Amino acid sequence: MGQTLKISENKVPVSLRSIENQTILFRLVNPKQESSKSYAVFASVNNSTTVAEAFSKGYRAVDYEYDTTKNNRFKKVNLLSEPQLNKSKKAMYQDLLSQNAAYIKSNKVSDAIKKAQDHYSKLVSNLK
Repeated sequence: MGQTLKISENKVPVSLRSIENQTILFRLVNPKQESSKSYAVFASVNNSTTVAEAFSKGYRAVDYEYDTTKNNRFKKVNLLSEPQLNKSKKAMYQDLLSQNAAYIKSNKVSDAIKKAQDHYSKLVSNLK
């Protein structure tokens, strides 16, 4: 009776748990309006390279839907996630990868981000 069991909450929504350990890639330059809540959320997660890591830093399911354009509400992709890749959006993915490549060339980034950039460069180039 004296011991307490510490339970850690899974912050990843049930709908995304099947991909929580998959590699993701955010746009490295924050595209959000500086005074918005989404800017602060994006700034805290854009160096994350897995869904679980992003959600542990305050990312939300609604952010995932907007940033991947899953809900088709925006014309700019801010997050690459394999299940959301769609050949009709290839040009948007290439824009993100191009902008990230320029950022990586000019700034110091982690090896995990470089690896994610290479991973998605290959996946996007193979979209047909």
